[in-house]
Amino acid sequence: RNGMSFAMIKPYYDNAVSLLRLAKNRINFENRIKLLNCVGAFGPYFCDTKASIGYLEECIDIIKNNGSSDRVLMLFLSKCYANLAISRSLCDSEIKLIIEAAEQDVIIKKRYQETPVMLSRSLNFYATVLKEIEPFNALDVYVEAEKMKANLIKQFPKINEFVASWATTVFNIGLLAKDCELYEIAYGIINLANKYRFNTVDYQNRDYCSSLNVMAELELHLKSKQNIDWLISGIESRVNLPIGFSKTMAHTWYICALYYYQKSNYSVAIKYVYKALNESASKGALFVFRQYIRIKLLEGDIRYAKSKAKQAEIKEAKDIYIDVINSITDTYGFNNYFLISPYRHLLIILED
Repeated sequence: RNGMSFAMIKPYYDNAVSLLRLAKNRINFENRIKLLNCVGAFGPYFCDTKASIGYLEECIDIIKNNGSSDRVLMLFLSKCYANLAISRSLCDSEIKLIIEAAEQDVIIKKRYQETPVMLSRSLNFYATVLKEIEPFNALDVYVEAEKMKANLIKQFPKINEFVASWATTVFNIGLLAKDCELYEIAYGIINLANKYRFNTVDYQNRDYCSSLNVMAELELHLKSKQNIDWLISGIESRVNLPIGFSKTMAHTWYICALYYYQKSNYSVAIKYVYKALNESASKGALFVFRQYIRIKLLEGDIRYAKSKAKQAEIKEAKDIYIDVINSITDTYGFNNYFLISPYRHLLIILED
């Protein structure tokens, strides 16, 4: 359940790991693959992500070596690939390996006619990973998932979970537009998603807080003011903020930095940049990398603005933009769409 503690599950997880270590080869095929998949899926929750990847890869090999193409077994295999993609995304895995596992999950689900509920969720995750290197192909996958989820709502209009799931995919399409700096389009989509999200998730929920964060960021980019002043004052006074903000602080600190940067209060802006960077560094997952890149670009903008005000050297800003370019290149290669932004920042300050 969203937001639950995993403390009550930890003893069972430890016992499962011990059982696999001591008696793996003596457990029958069906129970062994179920146990490997389960331990692999739960490993990241207990800071055991690298081990979980090993369990899931072993489970997949065992199933493939079995040689059976039974539908139930194949759909279980797709579940293992889904868990592997998630575990890899939470570790320092290459983006291609994460996409490979997510893609296999979707291929098998389609081939063996998985239910729309499970297939649409896999499509949503696949698109979220794919957008890191192919944002416009990812849009097609998101739309496929959105249509599938919309059909589920037509069939089962009273199931709140389907509405929440559909709103999440719409929200992700809005995030994709934001990542591509199409802020007006993103604002309209996020507004629509939030209309349903705010009615389907609890006020203290992380998704609720993410929705507020993204709306506030878009308001800053579009020079609008609806939520931003409330959010900033709440953060600074530490009052009236939902609990879920504790899990989204890297983004929240980034918004604060952007807010003060736009007000030309560079000393306060850089303070929030450091807070955001520290929070990002503590997570270490694939999806934090994009946030890290945004924070570093903003740091470069602040350094450049300060140097202009003092008619000083722009070397600090230039070095930051080049570091961002190198980070993206190392992680995603030389052809990545998201290299456009740091190169544009570099062009502005070099005027050459």
